[in-house]
Amino acid sequence: MFEKYGEIGDCYIPRDRRNMQGRGFGFVRFYRRKDAEYAAERMDGRRVGGRELRVNVAKYSRPVDDREARRRGEFGGRR
Repeated sequence: MFEKYGEIGDCYIPRDRRNMQGRGFGFVRFYRRKDAEYAAERMDGRRVGGRELRVNVAKYSRPVDDREARRRGEFGGRR
């Protein structure tokens, strides 16, 4: 439902380790910040499956995993 607002890089829906049920929240990462902002504006407060969505744009970037950054050639530190 978010892809109509822009190209999505990835999604993550955390699950409870005991029963593997969704924990009631998730993350959608867009390639362009303006797309994320537009999606948040349009989707915040919308009802889906009987539940009201709360959608926010992250204030901080996700920490870069050194191994992932090296694999993509983005890591400027030790090798």
